[in-house]
Amino acid sequence: MANTAQLTRLQQGIASWNRWRQNNNNILPDLSKADLIHFNLSKANLSHANLQQTIFNTANLSKALLINANCSGAYLVEANLSQANLQGANCSKIVLIGADLHQANLDRTNLHQANLNAANLSFATLCGADCRGAELKGADLSFTDFSGAKLQGADLRFANLTQAKLETANLEGAQY
Repeated sequence: MANTAQLTRLQQGIASWNRWRQNNNNILPDLSKADLIHFNLSKANLSHANLQQTIFNTANLSKALLINANCSGAYLVEANLSQANLQGANCSKIVLIGADLHQANLDRTNLHQANLNAANLSFATLCGADCRGAELKGADLSFTDFSGAKLQGADLRFANLTQAKLETANLEGAQY
């Protein structure tokens, strides 16, 4: 469950939240299972936060920092994560249907069994990402860098793979 004091601080605005994070960098935020639908979290520092099963549907997380965050089982349906940094985050079983991840950094991110159907990942980087069993049906993957990514068993049917870098990705058993 989310820490109520931390959730209240987040509701006070991103500037206040980011100052608090900077002054308390030893505290790992717990916003798990919180309802953050429609929240404007643009440029929020959520790195190393526990965001398991948090609901971010239609939220604005553009340019947010989610480095090494635990987003396992979170819901981000139609959320804006353009230019967000999710490097090294645990996003297993996350739901990102129709989400905007344009130019997002997902390097070394765990997207095992994630649902990214109809998501926009154009110009995103997923170098070394674990996308085994991920659903990417109808996703925009144009100009996306999957160098060294694990895409075994991923569903890439109807995805736009124009200029996507897949040369060193493992596509064993993937559907496309």
